[in-house]
Amino acid sequence: MDEISNIGANPDMIIQTGDLFQNCRPRWEDFRIVARWLSSFPKPVVVCPGNHDLEGGALASVRDLPLGVLEELGFIRTTSGFANGLEFTISQWGKPLGPGPGVLVAHEAIYPPDMDVPFQHYRADNLVALGWKVIIVGHVHIQARVERIGGTLFIWPGAISRGNILHDWGREPAVVWLDATTEPFEAEIVKLKTAAPFAEVFDTKQYEQEKQTEATFAEFVAGLRGAQLEAGFRDVFEGIRQLDSYKGLSDSVRDYIENTITEGLKSG
Repeated sequence: MDEISNIGANPDMIIQTGDLFQNCRPRWEDFRIVARWLSSFPKPVVVCPGNHDLEGGALASVRDLPLGVLEELGFIRTTSGFANGLEFTISQWGKPLGPGPGVLVAHEAIYPPDMDVPFQHYRADNLVALGWKVIIVGHVHIQARVERIGGTLFIWPGAISRGNILHDWGREPAVVWLDATTEPFEAEIVKLKTAAPFAEVFDTKQYEQEKQTEATFAEFVAGLRGAQLEAGFRDVFEGIRQLDSYKGLSDSVRDYIENTITEGLKSG
């Protein structure tokens, strides 16, 4: 993040193409780290809300989510506008893409013409007729790529990580520097030198353990339907502890169950 903050010569704005968080309701610690980083930028940060940033894919949900809090604090903006006379448009997730004259930031499945993917998507060459000078693509986490097709400059910033929690894609983390002072606009891929190795970013072993714990918990809860337990919720807590099926669980799963029930008791 520090390296990104110091790229280029005083940019007029920074564009984040969506999915600022993996989950629209991130952990407090993750939110705090991102908020601190965003607050360090002297220029506006424009975020195109992605499917992971929204609840049920609805743009209106932003105001009730952490992304909306960041906007209220003035750290980001999620709406279209102008920067130094340059018009940019933020598309809405899941809505048809329309024509325009300037820069379109779209968190959509837009792929280069030479990439054949087995799901519904936009082909970049089919969007040239919309008339945009630049289309900046989110959602598609391919290696950073810049390609001019017809009169439109397409930018796929990729992602600033080498993969995700499920898989190491072997990407080289990068950002794209867009120069809108030239005609036509020019873009340059800047690889991040300080990006950490995959294993230092994602603890896949812990993730797999957590998923196994959740699966075991779900299986255990399903088995409770045939157990003889007291009707009262607090009595159930003690009743569960006496079950042979409970005693045979690992410590991590028992901790998970007890923490879940304790939270239930707190909330009444």
